[in-house]
Amino acid sequence: MFFNKITFIAIISLCSFASASAQSLQEMFINTPDYILPYVPHLDREALIKVYDTQKDTCSVMDVSFGARVSLTRISADQIEVNTSKAMTFQYGMLPSGNDSILCLIRTYKAPEAESTVQLYTRKWHFLGELIFNNKAQFTKPDTMSIERFEEIKKMQEVPLVKAEFSKESAKTIILQYTMPMMSEDDKKAFSSIISQTKLNWDGIRFN
Repeated sequence: MFFNKITFIAIISLCSFASASAQSLQEMFINTPDYILPYVPHLDREALIKVYDTQKDTCSVMDVSFGARVSLTRISADQIEVNTSKAMTFQYGMLPSGNDSILCLIRTYKAPEAESTVQLYTRKWHFLGELIFNNKAQFTKPDTMSIERFEEIKKMQEVPLVKAEFSKESAKTIILQYTMPMMSEDDKKAFSSIISQTKLNWDGIRFN
């Protein structure tokens, strides 16, 4: 498979930190710890939420401290997406877990190929764990490709990168893509044709 069994650094029972006064998704975005969003201060996060037009589903863009330009590109019932620069995207997803919810945070950095980290937090920002991926993608040989070419392309990518993003329909599904920083454009196109898209689905405890 494309990924290893998900490893939690801390057990899911840490969700007991949550309470009736736990934060909503928008409140969690506004109250994101500064070490996670150091260049987007609390007041700027609050302003981004306020100016976003959920009826028109248009992004809000503003210049924030340190000369950065930040765009809030998506707010839905269970997702928020914000670009803190041309290279960095944060996706927040609220996931049901028992009688409460936890937050899944996807950070994607493009330089220029994309690589993501996926972490889980309680609604009070207590860290739960991180999804760990290995370097094994799931390949399917196209009928038009020779076996020799298929094996050649599979061996080319020695430094795999994984890009993760939520499905537009629900934060309970994460779509994984395999990015190829060390290939020519022609080889990337051939490589993309043999990789099967991988989806992880949330079961209330973990992504499978």
